[in-house]
Amino acid sequence: MTQNQKHILLIGFKHAGKTSVGRFLSEKMEKPFVDLDEKIEEEFAKQKGQKLSVRQIVLQEGLDNFRQLENEVLTMVLNLADQHIVALGGGTPINDKNRELIVAHQVVHITADKSNIYERIMINGRPAFFNEDEDPYMAFRRVWDEREHIYDEIAQITVNNNDELERPVNELERIFNNLM
Repeated sequence: MTQNQKHILLIGFKHAGKTSVGRFLSEKMEKPFVDLDEKIEEEFAKQKGQKLSVRQIVLQEGLDNFRQLENEVLTMVLNLADQHIVALGGGTPINDKNRELIVAHQVVHITADKSNIYERIMINGRPAFFNEDEDPYMAFRRVWDEREHIYDEIAQITVNNNDELERPVNELERIFNNLM
C-alpha cells in the first residue's frame, strides 16, 4: 500500500473535533469521508434491527460487545479501496487489535486544550464511558490520562483544534498535498 492509498485516520478524545475536521478536510481534498461511529450505528441496525446511538449501544450491549463490533466495522472501513478520511471514535485506538490496524495508515491526532474538550463533552451530557459513581471531571481526567499517551504514540501528525476549524484543516491539507 503506497502513501497515497493509505487512509487518513483522525484520532483523539471525544469532542476534539475529529468529525468536523474530517468532513471539512474531505471536501477540500475531494476524498470520501467516513465517521466510524456512524458506520457502527448502521452496522448495529443491520445486525440487530434496532437503530441506536453509539452511547445507547454501549449502555445496552456493554463495552466489550461494543468494542468487538467496533473492530469489525473498523476492519470493513479500512478495507475500502480508495483513500478515505476516517474519523475514529475516541476509544477506538485503546483496543490493541484496533491499534494494529490503525498504525498501517496515516494517523492524525486531533487535539484541543483539556478545558475546551471537557466543556464540549459536558454540554452534550455525561458520556457512557464515565463511571456513574465518579465526579465527571475526575472521570474525564482519568480517561484523558489513559488515552492521550496512546494517541501520541501512534500519531504521525498532531494538530490543535481549539475552535478554529479552518486552521487545522488548512494545515492538514498542506501536509497531505505535499506527501502526494
